[in-house]
Amino acid sequence: MTIDPPSLGEITASEATAARLHEPVASRPTPVWAALLFTFVANLTAAVVAIGAFFVAESAFGFDSRQNLLLGLVMGVTYIVGALGVGPALRALAARIESVSARGVLVGILLVMGACAASMYLAHPRVLGADASWVIWPAIGVYSVAMGGLWPIVESYVTGGRRGAELRKVVGWFNVVWSSGVVITSWAMAPLLKTQELALLLMLITGVAHLATCAMLAWFSPYPARESHESRDHPPVYERLLTVFRLLLPTSYVLMYTLLPLLPSTLERMEIPRDRKTLVLSAFMVTRVITFFWLGRWSGWHGRWSMPIWTTLVMLVGFAVTLLAPGVVWAVVGLALFGLGLGGIYTGALYYVMEVGASEVEAGGTHEALIGGGYTLGPILGLLGIWWAGFRDNPAVTEERATVGLALIVALAGAAVAMLAGARGLRRTPGR
Repeated sequence: MTIDPPSLGEITASEATAARLHEPVASRPTPVWAALLFTFVANLTAAVVAIGAFFVAESAFGFDSRQNLLLGLVMGVTYIVGALGVGPALRALAARIESVSARGVLVGILLVMGACAASMYLAHPRVLGADASWVIWPAIGVYSVAMGGLWPIVESYVTGGRRGAELRKVVGWFNVVWSSGVVITSWAMAPLLKTQELALLLMLITGVAHLATCAMLAWFSPYPARESHESRDHPPVYERLLTVFRLLLPTSYVLMYTLLPLLPSTLERMEIPRDRKTLVLSAFMVTRVITFFWLGRWSGWHGRWSMPIWTTLVMLVGFAVTLLAPGVVWAVVGLALFGLGLGGIYTGALYYVMEVGASEVEAGGTHEALIGGGYTLGPILGLLGIWWAGFRDNPAVTEERATVGLALIVALAGAAVAMLAGARGLRRTPGR
């Protein structure tokens, strides 16, 4: 729930500085092209760490499924800290430092992310010795805190000052842009995962790229624009659908971050070469981009209860098919379905939170914190699946099957709660 800031007439002198983080209604929004270009480049590099870290850890340090799941757990917990803390931190800084701005905070975040990514190169045997894999743990932890704070601010720049049809189009393009960056990253880094040397060099290059991204903020306004209270009308059904998608969003990321740490080992079982694993992984990223583009161009899903139903079913089927696939063809089919469901759920969640939450940093922070909840619970389920498979001591109960079973139970429970909330809203909203 986003609490609206007081009107300018109600702000005391001590609160005036903090109010600068939301410019007056008449302020000019950051140009769409600048916000989208920054989003593309920033996520192009962030995806190397957020998704590629598991493959880098396997290639450079020989991480197994258990170690990758623990790494994913660290990533999830710290991401939540960043996402929930960025809004209060911005206001606290604005109240104490006259010159602070949201744009300046973005520069600081990028500097931290760049330093953390580049620091992973220290794990090279020639730098810190033969066994320096410990470097990846604090680097990922701090990086993920910064990344959790990055996207709520970026989302407020992208959507600030925009409503209705314009907001739908901008959200659609935002989703297409950031997700296409992930696809390109998964293809580009595939040949760099063959050896430890190349994998760690990839992290160093990523760190430098983050620093270079700071230059693109020159086209940003100092603060995200926002709307007046009068411009924030929306159909009552949007609030109900926001509740549904807020439950489905972490559910989708539970499945995604159960899948990602296990996928390197799963593809190894299929005898897929190391430098082709991220190419297979990109199947879900491609269909997610297509889904984002489609839903950004078509408004027929707005206010409709069919949207959360079909996206959830497709996502669940895709997840199960991927981890239980007998070969690479079925794995690709499963990943493609998974991406279709993920794309629909993410689109609905972001659109409704920005319509109802007025594109504020805190609204984006809540959205990203829910994603972080999925980042966290997914690896926990994977670790429980590994424990269950070992505890059962039954060849038929493999790590993949045990994890799929646990994850689907949790996902079905989350989906059931979301659908119950939807059914309640449907009874209260005639004509839908």
